[in-house]
Amino acid sequence: MLSNSGHDERGLYSGGTAGDQTGGEWSIIPWYQYPWDGGWHCVLHHPNANVRKMIAQLAREAAENNNIGYDQAERYTYWLALSKAGYYPRQINTPCEADCSAGVLANVKAVGYLLNDEKLKAVSIYGYTGTEKQILTNAGFECRTDAKYLVNDDYLYAGDILLNVYDHTCTCITDGAKVTTPEDKRNTYKFKHEFLKKGSEGKEVFRVKCILKARGFYKNSINTKYGKKAKEAMKLFQAAAGRKQTGNFNLGTRRTLYGLAEDGEYFIVKECKSGDVNTSVLLLQEMLMALGYYKDKLDRSFGKQTKTALIAFQKEANKNGAGLPTNGVWDVKTIQYMIG
Repeated sequence: MLSNSGHDERGLYSGGTAGDQTGGEWSIIPWYQYPWDGGWHCVLHHPNANVRKMIAQLAREAAENNNIGYDQAERYTYWLALSKAGYYPRQINTPCEADCSAGVLANVKAVGYLLNDEKLKAVSIYGYTGTEKQILTNAGFECRTDAKYLVNDDYLYAGDILLNVYDHTCTCITDGAKVTTPEDKRNTYKFKHEFLKKGSEGKEVFRVKCILKARGFYKNSINTKYGKKAKEAMKLFQAAAGRKQTGNFNLGTRRTLYGLAEDGEYFIVKECKSGDVNTSVLLLQEMLMALGYYKDKLDRSFGKQTKTALIAFQKEANKNGAGLPTNGVWDVKTIQYMIG
């Protein structure tokens, strides 16, 4: 299934991809039979599964929000509305417009802010189909041109972006039948995300204070009580993220702060090791920084400094009987001890 803004009786469609409007009616065609200028020229695929999942989520939200329309003359108003809505299209409640490329690029840029990815943040919303390939490959996307990606949807991942450099672009929002995601088969740890307000207590408060402290919003001691200073720090974060400054840790703020994949009421943290680059690594770095073990960049990249800091944490935890491995791998046992 592909997404841009718009609907027909079958559900979501992708502008000219799902149909050619002639004589005031839509003539439905399969997306992979895109009829103009040679069909699809390439698929732009991001190697990070979390990035792809979020791109697909935002594309679906945009397609389902009737406040988002199609107008090339006002193609940048969607990005303005998206940034004001905390980067989630479902939260846009005022009319705005995009065309195919402005919409795709705005969603990718929004994912950069939601997942704190600097390359994605730098994506220009002022591109068009003729420049989109270069913009996205500069941001870390792979360009796939093998025929199997262009003539059917079997090998497309949710979050893949199809491009015809002359005419059109759109986003795939469901996995094809033959895709494989080996990076998602590692062990994971899940924790329940909770609403917080002044007076709340618990492990969620501890996690939030660690992240806010690592990002420079919270300057005080880390404990499990959500008091006045934590609420003030949360307001600062919400302001920086373009969200309503309530000071409460509501669902939208939780998603923006963590940027992790979700399973119902739970966030999913992956096991991490040297060489990994993902949002779980970012959470590890934030926790280690707040706890005094890590002083390098929060860059989502599991390098030498991250491993050294994690080993130091594991050794210190074992002095208290934690029984953790001291190999510098953020395995499920260490994740649970640190954040669970």
